[in-house]
Amino acid sequence: MYTKYLEICERLDDADGQALAHNFIGCAIQEKENLKLELVKSESGKNPVPESSVAEYERALYHHKKAAEKSGIEGRFICYTNLGLLCSTLSMWAKAAKNHKKALRCATVLENPRGQCAAVGNLGFLLYKRKKYEAAKACMIRYLQICRVINFMPGIARAHFYLGDIEAQFKRY
Repeated sequence: MYTKYLEICERLDDADGQALAHNFIGCAIQEKENLKLELVKSESGKNPVPESSVAEYERALYHHKKAAEKSGIEGRFICYTNLGLLCSTLSMWAKAAKNHKKALRCATVLENPRGQCAAVGNLGFLLYKRKKYEAAKACMIRYLQICRVINFMPGIARAHFYLGDIEAQFKRY
């Protein structure tokens, strides 16, 4: 249905509709493949990305990039967030970080603290996962600050947990 919507928007030369359609197509593909990964992970205890999923994720990347090209700044924030998460799933760490930084810039321009919270948190979690603890710590501190401002208690708890774990990595108990 999203593909049909995209076709109609293309005929109408509706850039906003095209951006929305590309975003939804990318998200639908991404969600379908994420569900497959969860199933594989629960069966094997590992998180391998099957070759068939890689091809589908690449299709999702294409649609998220097209959506970003056609979107205003609010839409680009969403697209860059989705691209960052997807690149992380594909172990494309540098591209994931680049997209999370772009999302953070969009959220900053928009003066959107919730968006800033999501973007800096995603970047911090990515850096933590990559064992870049000093950079992750800086992001987590900022994430904690924003979580406090917007009174996001689950984020506050998560930030404290990761900050504690980062300190433990350096034997600073």
